[in-house]
Amino acid sequence: MSEKQNPGGSTPPGEDDAFTSQLESVVGAALPVVSQIGVAACLNAARILREVFAGFGIKARTVAVDVLVGNAAYAADVQRLGHLPNARERSAGAWSVGIATEHPSTKVGHVVTLVRGWIVDLTVQQFSRPAKNINPPEAFVAHVPPTWVGGEYNYRMRDGLFFAYKARPLDTRFEKMPGYQLNDLNKRAVAAVIKMIAEGRKS
Repeated sequence: MSEKQNPGGSTPPGEDDAFTSQLESVVGAALPVVSQIGVAACLNAARILREVFAGFGIKARTVAVDVLVGNAAYAADVQRLGHLPNARERSAGAWSVGIATEHPSTKVGHVVTLVRGWIVDLTVQQFSRPAKNINPPEAFVAHVPPTWVGGEYNYRMRDGLFFAYKARPLDTRFEKMPGYQLNDLNKRAVAAVIKMIAEGRKS
């Protein structure tokens, strides 16, 4: 299973270079702000990004997802098999961690931001498991095809790790969760991110 079979990674043909630069700026400014709230604060992170982009006149959408992150051995198994390995198919030392929301009765699992075809996960480090050689980056940012938001899996090999994100477009329970509300904490965070972006432009 290669990245060519699952579009993304680099800037796609025709992508607005100005926006990708802006996206990088927003992510860079938002990371230290979100990290102060908590590595597992995906609801806050998504709402903060939504409001920051709105401030620039850009519509961003919060999407509930199933997510899986695997170590290098797990990534090699996926490449070898062409699908996600079951317990019997996994090689020695192959480990993965993730969150799935398979039934409406379960609690909200994970959310990311979708903006102009890019998914942004500022809290991917909550899946870090150093003992299992799973060390995600500070943020996961990748371009996805338009069909992804309909419920498709998007697979990605990056930095020796395997990432899988599946959209759950009908799951909007997060909208009622406390962390997703535009409360004082999130308002202050939005203002802090916008201020950092503005200061970055001046320097």
